[in-house]
Amino acid sequence: KNRKKRMKVAPLVFVVLLVVVGVQSFIGHYRPTLLQAEKSGAFPAHYKRTLIDHFDPLNNATFTQKYYYNDLYFNHAHGPVILYINGEGPISGPPQGANDEIVLLAKRFGALIITLEHRYFGESTPFHNVSLPNMRFLSSRQALQDLADFIFYTRSDLLPSLGVRREIKFLHAGGSYSGALSAWFKVKFPHLTYGAISSSGVVHVIEDFYQFEEQWAHSVGPDCANQIRKMNRHLDAEWRSNAAQVRSLFHAPTLIIEGDFQKYIADSWIESVQYGYQPEICSAVSNVTDNDLVAAYAKYVTTFFLPVFGMNPNSYSTAYQAQESYMPDGSRSWWWLKCSELAWFETPSPHNPIRSPALSLSYYRDHCRRVFGANIWPNANRTNLNYGGVTPAARRVVYVEGSQDPWQAASVKKPSSLPEDTEPKVVISCERCAHCVDLGGCPPHGECSNGVLTAGRAKIAAYLEKWLNEPFP
Repeated sequence: KNRKKRMKVAPLVFVVLLVVVGVQSFIGHYRPTLLQAEKSGAFPAHYKRTLIDHFDPLNNATFTQKYYYNDLYFNHAHGPVILYINGEGPISGPPQGANDEIVLLAKRFGALIITLEHRYFGESTPFHNVSLPNMRFLSSRQALQDLADFIFYTRSDLLPSLGVRREIKFLHAGGSYSGALSAWFKVKFPHLTYGAISSSGVVHVIEDFYQFEEQWAHSVGPDCANQIRKMNRHLDAEWRSNAAQVRSLFHAPTLIIEGDFQKYIADSWIESVQYGYQPEICSAVSNVTDNDLVAAYAKYVTTFFLPVFGMNPNSYSTAYQAQESYMPDGSRSWWWLKCSELAWFETPSPHNPIRSPALSLSYYRDHCRRVFGANIWPNANRTNLNYGGVTPAARRVVYVEGSQDPWQAASVKKPSSLPEDTEPKVVISCERCAHCVDLGGCPPHGECSNGVLTAGRAKIAAYLEKWLNEPFP
């Protein structure tokens, strides 16, 4: 969970371009909908043609890319346009929930909301056969260029079709992987936007990402972390004793490779905290005896995690992800991005590990090879060199972080030595304040304790408004 911009002159319509997380996304694997369409039938899908390869002047082939818009709050004379761009998952409508940050910004600025589907997810695929040769057009570079192209499409086609013919300012934003895209877009296309939000933006590509687990343990505290640690050790032993019975207990009969199964299990406790359900998972294992931990945790996974997160255990299967027939859920597409450039392979900590030793880097190497039939592996240093790693040189970006977010090691550190109002960082702190908390709020109903969400969102909106009203630097 990108952009554009215009320069000076005439009455200005502000376009706020937001790049965010998807309906189902895979940065951990599946995640619950953060900005869910409440009445998608009221907003029809629209389509545009996009180049398959932006970087080959001899290749003019195109594909169809889906987008939506929500004009409920649009002030045609003065209002912004908020472009909410999906990350690693399909889209079913524009943001429209009453507590969505995108919607609140649209109301504040009188904005038109637009959302663009990421290439190779949902309906926006160049190929229905996603064999290895056809995957080469899926990359963050191509996705960033899609966003730049969409900016010009919005300006030249969409806005005129709505009767808007004025100079336009753009902002952009995003969360999680799309939060990284948001910061990276400002690095690569600084001339196209007036400002950006990078919510939980994972700008630092890390190959051996054991820090993820360590931050998770810090977020939940030693008692809860130790219970999950003991549960995993018992689960390892039970897998060795009767793997089929363990798979059945967790409703995962197709996960015959131990690493696939252990990834599913690790994501269940990781993502519960990642999306603000820390009290639920910790209470599920609190005061449970060692011998009963696996059974208690299986109950939590099958009766709470699976239905709340809407996740299919089979999607963790190597065989499922190796299918070369296109799957709109994007599981194969997300693993291509990880295996080819983004990494973020979550491994056990070398210091008192929690997750199974089956999730070492060697598992991920084998997984990438089995899924794509080639020895593919990301070059993390190259990706960080291209975009800047933990200190991307991007001006006018608000970096937002939840205090409990396990992804903090991959987010921006102190954004360079620029003035605070050039690259501010907003931290929203509470027990449920986790990944992309500003975008969708805290579960289960969106509210966070002590007004911290409202205060954090107010700071973010104030920066956007300030930059919109200043000359472009």
